[in-house]
Amino acid sequence: MPAPPRSEHPEPASYGEHSSVAGEAQAAAALTSPATGSEHAHPRPESARALATAESVRIDIAEACHRLAAAGLLIGTAGNASVRLDDACARAVTIGRGPAEEHPSDIATNERRSNGPDTDAGSVGRESGGTVDRECAGPIASPTPPCGGVVAITATGAVLAELTPEQVTLVDLDGTVIAGEFAPTSELQLHLGIYRTLPAKAIVHTHAPKSTAFGCVLDELPVLHYQQLVLGGETPVVPFHPFGTPELAAAVANSLSTGKQATLLANHGAVTLGATLNQAVENALLLEWACALYLDAATLGTPRPLTPEQQQAVIAIALTTGYGSTKPLAKEHE
Repeated sequence: MPAPPRSEHPEPASYGEHSSVAGEAQAAAALTSPATGSEHAHPRPESARALATAESVRIDIAEACHRLAAAGLLIGTAGNASVRLDDACARAVTIGRGPAEEHPSDIATNERRSNGPDTDAGSVGRESGGTVDRECAGPIASPTPPCGGVVAITATGAVLAELTPEQVTLVDLDGTVIAGEFAPTSELQLHLGIYRTLPAKAIVHTHAPKSTAFGCVLDELPVLHYQQLVLGGETPVVPFHPFGTPELAAAVANSLSTGKQATLLANHGAVTLGATLNQAVENALLLEWACALYLDAATLGTPRPLTPEQQQAVIAIALTTGYGSTKPLAKEHE
């Protein structure tokens, strides 16, 4: 069995902590009035940076979906991902563009109406009937939510291997669409239920084959390998509930409430969390590897999990050695 997957992707800074000059210019452009093409307002520099960062989150989600699809964890339209924006981004995307009544439609929609046929929701991720303007993803019509109360989430019906930033919608914690052209995923309440009750910053939901297979047979994934301790130890399997239901959302949030970073859904798939989107993706890859490891071990005999004492011993060693992080070589004193 190969070693657990480790990405060469660097861990990104916390959303809201960085943006490019070009990104700030794009964010300022997003504050342009679509009716006249003239500037509606001059945003403060911090607002421009926050809006640019909100756009970078959309890009990051699209790239994460491409990566998961390439790894075989996302197939077609099955699955979704989200990121909870930080306070600065949340405030900027809800108040940065002025009163909603002054923005009856977005720049992209106006451009398509004048230049060519429109793109309907049914064509998300399949055929493009026009070019979507990345700088403007829809009118802002919601009051300011609680701090950190804005979530960027994939659109329903989008082919995830081909997801574009425009197919990521912004919603508040009540599920109200703040910005975007497409309805959010049908699993919206699953994501929001976690964000309302847990400190997660990113969520990935997949129908990964090994994870799904495991959840069709067993009730818990034991710790066969110490790498699984990253996920919080044993991974529970949530009883089956139809997708998109309050029952499934509540069961998933409850299963993660003890500090777990992953849970399996019976006859359905898997959910992983992270302090960053990259971490949530890495946890999804690790969970799929762990499920494959168990299934392979079970073909040879009865899998032998690590005992609680063995797990604690590994934790002690990891804390002592700083396992899992890079360490520069000590320089010799001259």
